[in-house]
Amino acid sequence: MIREVILGGPPHRPPQRKVVTTRNVRRHAARAIVDRLGYDVPEAIISCDRDPDTAGAVLLHVNSGGNAIECENALRSAGYRVEPGGPPPGAYGVQLRVLPGGEAG
Repeated sequence: MIREVILGGPPHRPPQRKVVTTRNVRRHAARAIVDRLGYDVPEAIISCDRDPDTAGAVLLHVNSGGNAIECENALRSAGYRVEPGGPPPGAYGVQLRVLPGGEAG
């Protein structure tokens, strides 16, 4: 309160980085797939787990390139950073690495 009076406003708070959770990534991915196909396909998301090699990241593994594109677009629109996740387990489908939004690094 005193800071506001003396300096003329509340303290500046930098924007919060979006925290990546498996629950939210799965939710955005499932919605993107439903929007693409017009119906729910639970098996289209093969896995959605924490990335053991990248702190704060989630690996999303989906069953097709078309679903991966839609998931990537939806996640980017939601403020996440998305990049290729490397070869998927079993060489089936597409794997994406989902990270907090902001500058690439």
